[in-house]
Amino acid sequence: MKQKGEKPLYRRISEDLLIVIRENKPHKKLPSEYELTRKYGVSRGTVKQAFDELEQHGLLYRLQGKGSFVAETRVVRESRQLHNYREDIRRQGYVPRAKVLTLERVTPDKKIRTLFGTPASTVSWRIVRLFFADDDPFALATSFIRTDLVPELTTSDVEISMYAALQRRYDRKPVWAKETYNAVTARGDTAATLTVATGAPLLYSERVGYLRDMTPIEYSESFVRGDKFTVVIDWLPPTYTNDSEYLEPGA
Repeated sequence: MKQKGEKPLYRRISEDLLIVIRENKPHKKLPSEYELTRKYGVSRGTVKQAFDELEQHGLLYRLQGKGSFVAETRVVRESRQLHNYREDIRRQGYVPRAKVLTLERVTPDKKIRTLFGTPASTVSWRIVRLFFADDDPFALATSFIRTDLVPELTTSDVEISMYAALQRRYDRKPVWAKETYNAVTARGDTAATLTVATGAPLLYSERVGYLRDMTPIEYSESFVRGDKFTVVIDWLPPTYTNDSEYLEPGA
């Protein structure tokens, strides 16, 4: 009988598996459920619970009929701070890089004009960038920035850090945002650009970025590789109000 305060058996197994995962490279095969039931003298259901927990955290993956394997480290975005992809990638120990595919002035569609609250004749910057984690394509992002607030931008500005450039040039950058995510599959040019197979899982996100006075300055949409990105959401008490939570992203 399990004593009070003693860890559940599945948790002990998952912690032992975590050590194995950390000591091995991605795609290394892990011990089978059958092997672990014999090693720990537990039911298969207990072992499966340990595997399920690690899989839910993106630490392993399963292949039908082949077993379980060490997963690649994912880039994690936490919900309590406004981050950009460069910072997300750097925090996980990868080297971030961005390639500017397009930098132009365009007349945005009605949806974006409505979000910005600008007249039909107002143009915006349209910036398309491909982000890399080390040398692997990670995210394809298209951003629209109001030219009435940001008259000039250069390729080097948005290649190095767009938010840092907005701050340096105009003392204006998003400090909070509304962001939505949807699961989609890779298609056409998006799949080719991200070097994934057609039908591969992606996360599609839309963001509206605001200045401190609640003026919308940015609209962006991104396709992020589902095998390399995780969103972590912190649920805070309803009475939690702390201005420090509205942290500005790093350069």
